[in-house]
Amino acid sequence: MIIDIIKLAACICSKDGIISGEEIACMKKEIASFDRNFNTENFEDIIEEFFSENKGVIEYCENIQIGNDINKILEFCHKSASVDGLDPRENYAYLKAKEFLDKRQG
Repeated sequence: MIIDIIKLAACICSKDGIISGEEIACMKKEIASFDRNFNTENFEDIIEEFFSENKGVIEYCENIQIGNDINKILEFCHKSASVDGLDPRENYAYLKAKEFLDKRQG
């Protein structure tokens, strides 16, 4: 579950062509709000795995389990993407994720 949230945020953050150091630092710090025991030592491995995949925002949204706090997940994604300035492409991806997850949640 946590890895799926990280990958969704990484997908949104990467829409401007790069995941900045500020975005990574923000994700690493804020992911504790979902699981305080999550080990961030392998965080870069998760990001590398994301880059080896060829999925879009909707595909990452489909991996988010129904019943999770969608608003909290979306807030995490938005905060991560906007920490270095929210690019219009990142904002578009965020809005796409929000629309999909809101519909799915019902």
